[in-house]
Amino acid sequence: MIDITPKQPTINKHGLKRKIDPDIKREIRKQDGYGCIICGSMLVDYEHIDPLFCDAKEHDPSKMALLCSQHHDPVTRKIMPKRLIKKHKEDPYCKKHGYAFSKYFPNPDDIKIKCGNSYFEDTKKI
Repeated sequence: MIDITPKQPTINKHGLKRKIDPDIKREIRKQDGYGCIICGSMLVDYEHIDPLFCDAKEHDPSKMALLCSQHHDPVTRKIMPKRLIKKHKEDPYCKKHGYAFSKYFPNPDDIKIKCGNSYFEDTKKI
């Protein structure tokens, strides 16, 4: 199988590296509720909203968002408009619903925890 996916440059025209500092990543995750701003998936990529990575001079958390692959790919291919991403950035799914999820992890409503002689279920916090 031949990979025909174009390789993304690791440094843009302003010298900004694609690698994002861990503190900036943490800030973006915190702002967006730790999941995709559209659907709440916890498996995410970092998206430059405005400007695009190729035009960015810094990784600015206020101008970036968490997107799952289902939403990141259409944005990158210019199928999904950036205005939609900006709209969801103002009211991220995970902040609205209180959690991030993944089909690889259980629904938080289905979790039952035993700690010593205590059982916790149907609770948001322990």
